[in-house]
Amino acid sequence: MLQSPQKIKWFLVTVIVGLLPVISRGLFSLFTSNNISPFVASDFIAFGFVLHISILNQIEHLNTTEQWKSVHQITSSIFIFLYGGLTFVLLSYEADSTKIDINIVKYSAISISVVSLVMTYTIFDRLVFNRGEEICLQTQ
Repeated sequence: MLQSPQKIKWFLVTVIVGLLPVISRGLFSLFTSNNISPFVASDFIAFGFVLHISILNQIEHLNTTEQWKSVHQITSSIFIFLYGGLTFVLLSYEADSTKIDINIVKYSAISISVVSLVMTYTIFDRLVFNRGEEICLQTQ
């Protein structure tokens, strides 16, 4: 799965950095006696934003068909809007909207971020040549 240096770099720079809020909260929850939830929607929303913004940047440099680029740019943009919608729902919840089930928002954010992780990995996998470690960048 992560056999190439480029994929390892992507994993460390994008995935781990994107998961820092989740990891930090989980560790804080584990090692303190405070009543802090180990998982909240906002951390997974931030993770999703990081994944899709990074992949939008990478797609720009991919040497492939414009149709493929457009499909994946639109898909990533849709996911970014989904994360924006979840952020709006969280803000509504903070404003004392009692009709919002925060657990549904949390599990939705987790589910969408897992889908985002799989999707961005498959796109990044296409960015890396099967023979070699170079990113498929267009030459200027």
